[in-house]
Amino acid sequence: ALDAHWKSSDGITPVTDQEANWAGSTTTVSNQIVAHGLDATASSLVVAEATSILESLTNAPSKLILTHPPWQSPLIWYPLIQSIKDSTSLSINVSVDQDGNINLGDHIVSIPNDVTLDTSTVPSQDLLIVHLEDSSTWETYAQDRINELISLIGPYSSNRIVAIGHSVACNPLRNLSSNSFIQSIIGVGAPDPTTQFDFTDSLWEDAVNVLKNLGI
Repeated sequence: ALDAHWKSSDGITPVTDQEANWAGSTTTVSNQIVAHGLDATASSLVVAEATSILESLTNAPSKLILTHPPWQSPLIWYPLIQSIKDSTSLSINVSVDQDGNINLGDHIVSIPNDVTLDTSTVPSQDLLIVHLEDSSTWETYAQDRINELISLIGPYSSNRIVAIGHSVACNPLRNLSSNSFIQSIIGVGAPDPTTQFDFTDSLWEDAVNVLKNLGI
């Protein structure tokens, strides 16, 4: 039962209870949710499902934005980016070195709180990993900064930006679902939007991790 809940929810709320609260206000925004736990982006099943969703879009995305909570590393996206790179259906360019290894750093947009975005601070890549500093009002802050980024790159994206969020980073994306530049949104381990997340309380995370470490 625990395994089933872990794979069909964000660790708190079953995905079926989240879907009604996910869809955006435009018909072009997907309500797809890939539900899993804290290590979702490392799961081969989640990576395969997210890649499949991207490949099934009627119009292939021209830009991908990946975003995560401030306590996570951009490295969490490596498995998905590898899958995107290997896909024969997607035309998203991924930066690699001479040995074919992914240059993750070329895709990272790290936005300090006091920096105004412009074209000189955003890599000219098809895939961008947005890493935002922590803040006491992080979700609101993240929404504003991601909206700023989308407004900057949107005119050059043919209205085909796909945003993928992990964990609480899904919440700012929900609020941007009516942005005309966004084609689709995918949530990985998306929290229940009706629940207020307390950034200072990690008790539930600790409990789930204990269970995982015990093999339960």
